[in-house]
Amino acid sequence: MEDSAILKDFADYYASSQQIKEAIPLYLRVLELQPDDVNAREKLATGFVLTNQRAKAVEMLEQVIKEHPEKYQPYDLLAEVLDDDARSLQRANQIEQAKAEFAKAAASYEQSLLINPTRANTYLRLAELLLGPVKDAERAVKILTEARSRFADAPEIIYYLALAQREAKHTQQAVATFEEALHQAELEDNEIVNARFYFNYGATAEQAGLYEKAADLFRKSITLDPANAAEACNYLGYMWAEHNLHLDEADDMIKRALKIEPNNGAYLDSLGWLEFRQGKFAQALTDLLRAAKNMAKDDPVVFEHIGDTYLKLTRVPQALEAWQKAMALDPQNKRLAEKIDSTKTAITKSGPARTDPLQ
Repeated sequence: MEDSAILKDFADYYASSQQIKEAIPLYLRVLELQPDDVNAREKLATGFVLTNQRAKAVEMLEQVIKEHPEKYQPYDLLAEVLDDDARSLQRANQIEQAKAEFAKAAASYEQSLLINPTRANTYLRLAELLLGPVKDAERAVKILTEARSRFADAPEIIYYLALAQREAKHTQQAVATFEEALHQAELEDNEIVNARFYFNYGATAEQAGLYEKAADLFRKSITLDPANAAEACNYLGYMWAEHNLHLDEADDMIKRALKIEPNNGAYLDSLGWLEFRQGKFAQALTDLLRAAKNMAKDDPVVFEHIGDTYLKLTRVPQALEAWQKAMALDPQNKRLAEKIDSTKTAITKSGPARTDPLQ
C-alpha cells in the first residue's frame, strides 16, 4: 500500500527544486489517496507561483487532463493556477487578459464538479469567481442551488446562495435564504455569522425594501466590529437620508463613518445628501462638491445630488449641467431624463436664469 506522507515528501522535494514535471504526478497521487489534503493542493499551486512557472504549469496540467480526463484533481489545480495568474494580471492592470483567465478558471472548476460533484469547497471557489471577477450572478445561483441540494445543511453554501440571489436581483428570495443561513449557522455555532454577514444581510434587506429590518442588521454589524464599521454606518445613514427618515440617527451614523474615513467620497456624498434633506442647501452643495472630487471615478448619483441641490438654490443652469454629467454616466436613468426635460421646459416658459459657472 502506498504511503501518502512519503509520496508528499518526494513531491515537496521535487517542487522545491523546481522539478515541477516530476512533482505533478506525485501530488496527484497524494490527492487520489487523500482527496481532502488541502496542504498538498496548496503546495503544488504555490510551487508553480513561487517558481514563476505558471505557463509551464498550465501546459503540464492540460497534458495530464488530456491523458486522464476522468480525474477531477488536475482540473482543480489548473483552476487554482489560472485564478492566481488572473489576479497577477489584474494587479498589473491588464484587465481584459485577467477576465479571460478568470473565465478559464471558472470553466475548469465546473469541469471538476462534473466529474466529482461531492466537494463543497469546489462549489464555493467557483461561486467566488462567478460573484467576483466573472460577474455572472445567475450562473452562481444555478451552481449554488445545485450545491445546496447536495449539502443541504452547510451554512457557507446557503450564505453564498443568498449573496448570489441578491446579486442576481432576486432580493426577496435572498432575504429568506439569508435567514436560513443564519438559522443553520446558529445551530452549528458556525463562524460565518460575523459583522460582514450582518452587513450583507442588511444590504439585501434594504434592497428588498425592508428598511427597519435592514437597520437592525446594520446595527448588529456595527456592534460586532465597531472599529471597521464605516461602511455599515454609512449604508445605514444614507438609507435613512434617502428615505427622509430618522435623520438624527442618519447624522450620527454618517459622521461616525467619516470619522473613520474623512476623505471617502461616498461618505461625503451621504453627508451632503443628509444636509439636503435637512434643508441646509448651501452646506450640502459644499460637501457634495467635495464628494465629487474625492470619488475614485465619476459617479452619476453624486452629480444628480449636486444638480438637485443647485436647483434648490435656484441655480438652474448649474443644475442642468450636473444632471447632464450624471446622464452621460447613467444614460438609462429615466428619472434624470425627466428632470432635465421638465427643467428645460420651465426655463423656456420663464425666461433666462442665473448662469454662474459650475463650481
